[in-house]
Amino acid sequence: MDDINFCPSCGKNLPPGTAFCPACGRNMNPNDPAGINREQAASDYRAAARARMAGMLLMVTAALLFFFGFAYITSAGMVDDMFNMYPMLADYYTPEQLEDLIWSFGVVTMIGAIAALTAAILAFIRKIWILAVLLGFAALFIGLLSLVGIITSIVALWMLFKAKPAFRT
Repeated sequence: MDDINFCPSCGKNLPPGTAFCPACGRNMNPNDPAGINREQAASDYRAAARARMAGMLLMVTAALLFFFGFAYITSAGMVDDMFNMYPMLADYYTPEQLEDLIWSFGVVTMIGAIAALTAAILAFIRKIWILAVLLGFAALFIGLLSLVGIITSIVALWMLFKAKPAFRT
């Protein structure tokens, strides 16, 4: 019991000799049949660390998507400058159509940022694994549309799959 210095369930640092985790209530006595197994504790700790890393990567993805979504929305008002720089745009779009298209793209990218942020929060609190994965895939798909946050989304999803045992429902 003296050499366990963290809770394998929640990751909280514990003083030596702690019988129960004060954060989550897990029994820390290895001699108790209802207690913990060393290998299981290490596996639980690694899964929790992967969930935290996935959360951090999803936060980076959310920040990238938010930044680019905001850039798209603000640049929608600069359509006249775009038509001056690229006159061939007039062959395909009216200024109103192009402005609506860019603005819509920005809104969709912002929705991807919200999906990534929600998935990150779920990864940090390790709840509702399937929803975290689905929202991570949504952020990845939206990131693919705008070529933003692709690598961070892919690595975060891989981490979420490896961290599934750490999730509580």
